[in-house]
Formats: sequence, structure tokens, C-alpha cells
Amino acid sequence: MTTRGPVTTGDTTTNRGGDITVRSATGSDLPAIASVLGRAFHRDDPVGEYLFPDESVRDRRQPKMILTMARRRHLPQGTATVATVDGRIEGVLLWHGPDHTRTPWHSLIGGPELMRDMGTRVAAGIRVDAALARTVPGVPHILAVYLGASPENHRRGVGTALFQDLVDRADTLGVPVCGLCKDSNVPFYERFDGHLIGTTTLGRRGPRVNVMLRVPRR
Repeated sequence: MTTRGPVTTGDTTTNRGGDITVRSATGSDLPAIASVLGRAFHRDDPVGEYLFPDESVRDRRQPKMILTMARRRHLPQGTATVATVDGRIEGVLLWHGPDHTRTPWHSLIGGPELMRDMGTRVAAGIRVDAALARTVPGVPHILAVYLGASPENHRRGVGTALFQDLVDRADTLGVPVCGLCKDSNVPFYERFDGHLIGTTTLGRRGPRVNVMLRVPRR
């Protein structure tokens, strides 16, 4: 089905880059999920640069970390969606649902896979988790964790289709959507009626990032 309105899971919209379909991720999508997000957050991402300050280390470890998070947390909970363009995965959204109470860092900190993937940067991951815990509202909410498109599909509607699917879910459930972002991404949230409610610092000397909140449409 081709639509021009809100994109929901399984629906298709046509853009200048081809047909974009948003659907729930499956286990066979994991390599593409790690590849797309690894490239999307390779540069100019304050969270990724804080987690892995060395670029060569980031190239090696960040895709593995994302793969473990997607496989062990998001896929089992049904909180991973992908956007395909003419059948190819070109965008990914990992998120936590309103019934989520513990982040991947708390749930998997003792797991050998995550410790192996992050190496000496496990403590930095815990500090990112602490920043999230300080900023999200004390009510059930959806938390956007990773939203990214392949570099060649930036500004072609892939991220928009994924985030529209997420806010549609939030409106159905009647819960807000929260996320952290850099300054240049604030207008993206504002397009979906998101509001800047503050900033937070990653760790003691890490970067400051914006805290965005979108209330549900009743």
C-alpha cells in the first residue's frame, strides 16, 4: 500500500529515493541494523563520540555494541523497526516502550557480550544511562534510543517515516516520546510537535545534549 499520510508498520510511502516501507525488525535484519547505525553515527554524534572517543575504536566497537543491544534487548521486546527502500534496509529505529524499566546497560552489564563489545568503555555507557534516567519523565513513555539512516539516504524521508511510526504508536498508547539529540536535530523533533525541555551532560566532562519531549495527541 502506498500512502502520503502517517506511516504505520507495514505501510509504504513513496519518496524521491524510492518506496519506503516501515516494519518490525527480525533476526535476519541484525547485520544490516548494525551496519546502518554504525555508519549513521560514525561522525558528528555526541553520544557515540563520548562512548568511543577514538575514531578507530568507534569504527570497530560501536557496530558490535549496537548489534548486541538489538539482538539481546530490542528484538525480544519488539522495539526495533527498520525502513526499507526498494527492499533494502536504509534506516533503523531502536526504542524502549512504556513498560521498560531497565536500560540495556543495567540489564546486560554483567553479560560477557556487551563487556567484550565495549571494552574499557563500559563505565561510559553507565554514565549515558544515568543521563537518560535524570531526564526522562516519571511516567510511562517511549524513549528513542537510536534513529539513523544510511548516509546516502539522509533527507530522503527515511528517518521521518520511522519516527512517524513511533509517534503513531505513542498516540495510540497515550504516552509521550522522549529523546536526546544534538542542536542540529532539534528541528526534527519540532516537526513532530516535540519540545526542548532542557539539556543534560554526559558524564562529568562530556558533551551537553538536548532533552526533547513530545506529548501525545489525544
